[in-house]
This record gives sequence, C-alpha cells and structure tokens, in this order.
Amino acid sequence: MKALIAFYGAAAAIFVASYALAAQPENMVAPGSKEPSEIKHETAVEEFSPLGVAQVSIQVSDLENSRQFYHNVLGFEESSDLPTTDDQAVAFFKINDHQFIELFPDLQPEQRSPIRRVALHTDDIEKLYNTLLLRGATPSPVSKGRDGNLKFSIPNPPGLELASVDFVQYAPGSQHSTAAGKDPGDRRIGTSVNHVGLVAGDLAAAKKFCVETLGFCEGNAKKRQNGTVYAVHLTLPGASGEYFELSARPSHFDRHQGGIKAHICLTAPDAAAAYQEAVHRGAKLEPVQTTRDKQEKFPFLLFDPDHSRLEFMPQKNATK
Repeated sequence: MKALIAFYGAAAAIFVASYALAAQPENMVAPGSKEPSEIKHETAVEEFSPLGVAQVSIQVSDLENSRQFYHNVLGFEESSDLPTTDDQAVAFFKINDHQFIELFPDLQPEQRSPIRRVALHTDDIEKLYNTLLLRGATPSPVSKGRDGNLKFSIPNPPGLELASVDFVQYAPGSQHSTAAGKDPGDRRIGTSVNHVGLVAGDLAAAKKFCVETLGFCEGNAKKRQNGTVYAVHLTLPGASGEYFELSARPSHFDRHQGGIKAHICLTAPDAAAAYQEAVHRGAKLEPVQTTRDKQEKFPFLLFDPDHSRLEFMPQKNATK
C-alpha cells in the first residue's frame, strides 16, 4: 500500500509541475528588440497605457501653402518628407523630440474635420497592444513603418470623427530617434502639445472608448443651460497632463465649425513673446472671448490657411 501511495504521489507531482510549466507566459524580450512578427499575443498581461501625444495628422487643401505657414509663421522645422503608399507627398514638422505635426493634402471643401489621425506614443508597444486586445479593441497588426518605428492602429475609433487612432514606439535608428536631441530651432512659438480637440459624432461612445479602452481619465465636462453635455476633457494616464477635448458634433456642422472644434493647443514658454512674434510674422489672431479670466491660460489663438484652429497657452518649463 505504501508503494502504491508513493507511486500516485509522484505521478501527481509530475502532473502539477507540467501544468505549471505550461501555464507560464513566454519569455519577454526588452522593448524595441522584437520585429513585428515576433510580437506575442498574451492571454494575460499587465495593464499598460499610452504615455502621451506623439503626432497629429492634419489634412490641408494646399500642401505647399500650409507648409509655408507652419514653418514661416509657427516656426517649426520640417523633419522629414516621405511619400505615402500612393506616392502622395506629406510634410512632418517637429515640435519636440516626442511630438510632431503631419500635413497631408487633398482636404475637400465638404470635409468638416481637418484632423484625420492622432498618434499616441509608448515605450512598450507589445504590452500596450496586448492590453488593448484584452480591453476588447481590434487593432491592426504591429508593423514597422516607413520611418522605422513600430506601430499599430485602431481604425474608425468608436464615436470619433477620425480615420484612426495610431500607436507608436520610437525605435532605435528610426527617423524620429535619429532626430532626437537635435535643436528644433529658436523660431517655434509653441514647444509642446497640451491637448488635441476632436469632433465626436457620438460623444458617449467616444468617451467610453477613450476611458475604457485607452485608459484615459475623466476630467471637466462642459454643459449647456439645459444640462446637456457638449464637450468633455479626458486626460491621458500618467504624468504628461496631456488630454483630448471631445466636442459633440452639432446638428448644423460645417467646415468652419470643424476647424474650430478639431484643433491643437500648444504651449509656449513665454506666451506674450509668442503673441508678438506671431503678429510680426503676419498671423491672423483672434482674442478668446470668455467670462473667466483666461489671460494666464489662453492668451491667443490663430488659424492656419484652411481655418484650422491653433491655441496657445503659457508653459513654465519648455521641452524640446
């Protein structure tokens, strides 16, 4: 009997050990060291969220005219000039080491929102990809872009009038990594993206996507006199303080309104000096009408050649 008990005990130990080995996750490799084909789709992974705004893609009606505006008036240096898959030219402007503005052509008069894509950056694209899978998202496969970075997208994000929300990890040797540390110049009147304004065809669905899928935190909500919410601020997780301002699409929505609601807010280390420089460069400025004292928050705003709005606010510590 003792021999029989010992036999079954040994067999049970072998089974438990085998089960434990089978249940262990595959070995993780340091971020940035995997090719896209090596990304593992884990069934359990630590929750992980994007770190901040990486890029805002704006569609323009005249690429050369807009290129001159973003360089001559806003003072941004063009960091690269890459063809798209259909050999259509685009222009990239560096705001700082982690943030860029992309301009691409063929904005049509009937198009209402000029912002077509927003990219968020991460330092571990594998963890982020698997986290979004577990949260019910259906992202595209991770791939290496023409710029050398690892990326994936969520096309047609719920509720938002966007072609996609993109996610990127700046990889060693990529165009962005190569440009890191290089002086962006002293002509730029904005040094970082504070928030991005986006149009929501379905504000409730857009808010749910940003909070439950992307991990954003709920912030301020703007309400009409009847209590209806028409805009919400959703802050990225982490220490960046950057956020999305989601605005409900009004019933009568035209290109002029689209250029106002879909916008970029940039910070400036010296907003007063930035204002004077913008005037000197010929920018068409508009004051911000408000019942609150926003002189310390929103000193001015201006519009690009397609009437897409850019806001500017002071920033205590400018970043490159």
